[in-house]
Amino acid sequence: MFDLLKKIFVLQFLFIITLTTLTCKKSPVEPNNFERFTLTFEDASCTEAWFNLKLNNLAKPVMVKVYKDNFLYRSFNIHSTNDTVFYIENLLPKKNYEVFVEVQPANDKVYRSNKLRFTTMDTTSHEFTWQVWEFGDIGSSDLYDVAIIDENNIWAVGEIHIADTSINGYTTYNAIHWDGTKWELLRIPYYYNGQNFYSVIRAIYAFNKNDIWFGIASLIRWNGIEYKSIDTSPFFPALINKMWGSSSEDFYIVGNNGNIAHWDGRRWTKIESGTELDIFSIKGFVEKDKQGFEIICVATSTNETKIFKLRDKKVYLVSSKGLPWGIIDIWFKPLRRYFVVGNGIYYKDYSWDKWEMKRYLTNYFSYSIEGNNLNDVFIVGSFGDFLHFNGYDWYRKIFFEVDEFNRVSVKNNTIVLAGYKGKKAVLVLLKRTKK
Repeated sequence: MFDLLKKIFVLQFLFIITLTTLTCKKSPVEPNNFERFTLTFEDASCTEAWFNLKLNNLAKPVMVKVYKDNFLYRSFNIHSTNDTVFYIENLLPKKNYEVFVEVQPANDKVYRSNKLRFTTMDTTSHEFTWQVWEFGDIGSSDLYDVAIIDENNIWAVGEIHIADTSINGYTTYNAIHWDGTKWELLRIPYYYNGQNFYSVIRAIYAFNKNDIWFGIASLIRWNGIEYKSIDTSPFFPALINKMWGSSSEDFYIVGNNGNIAHWDGRRWTKIESGTELDIFSIKGFVEKDKQGFEIICVATSTNETKIFKLRDKKVYLVSSKGLPWGIIDIWFKPLRRYFVVGNGIYYKDYSWDKWEMKRYLTNYFSYSIEGNNLNDVFIVGSFGDFLHFNGYDWYRKIFFEVDEFNRVSVKNNTIVLAGYKGKKAVLVLLKRTKK
């Protein structure tokens, strides 16, 4: 009798377990055979990583779950697009990670991708050595822009007044050149109506040592042999604030009152910006897979800021939501992260509609931003303010030898800062001592 009861109990127990398994079974997870979707790793900074998820005609909506190191990191739904870039954040520098996704189309099974392994970027060093130079001994001198061709070929432009025995009692220089050992003061001429004029130069852009452009109210171009004057007044009636180009056959100038013009190697074309705001910055960087350049301009006034892209000689507004007036410069990595400076320091991911403020970095106005990569970004501004982002944290230094930095220029481990102290122009040359 006891054995019979024991058998009945075991059979009941097995029946309950089987029933529970059948009724509580999750949706089956099947491996993806790459016909349904493709997950690819695109890029990583020190603390973020970007991925592309491409769906192949799956029924919408599609639920996506992202797993980092086998733990669920986030989930989201795709309602229309077949091509989605997403990112994960709060990672650590120089660390290995694994990511995979589970994709569930509407009324279908769950499909799992292969694991993608990647390593975040390492940080760069905050350790620098530097030298400071002052120029000008009469009147007010200042330096506005810098171009680094290499560590032994650096140009800075502006106005430097040196007292002498000439009829005026001084000579004005509008450029200065570094050859690796010393700075040389230069007078770069603009030839007009049979005379040479030595105007204040406010912008410089160098493609190489034999192709250097200087911006005044017109242009001067050094071709390796001589300075050529270019009258831009018929199509660009304004001061040139900044210049950028992918080559000397794809070259832009921007300036006050919304003026933009493009040089294609043969002719100039005026580009209608749709604004009368002064444009203070233009920069461009290669997009992914080197399919083209993302070119962005910054325009501002005392009551608004506009950000816009240039493509095919047309202007497209970018969201300036969250930005105050007084934003004057930008640095970015296309489709990744964007920084702007001026009346505050702000950033956004490419997918964000609103800019976010970087709080507690500085209370001073920032005039210029440049970078080598997402782990090597520099900002300078008022009262000798200097900031460096190494991809993970910020370093700040005040150069008391400087009242105001107008420009920072960066190339690899060489950094040049230009500005003024009192009535003297100032240059600071920094070298990274540790990679």
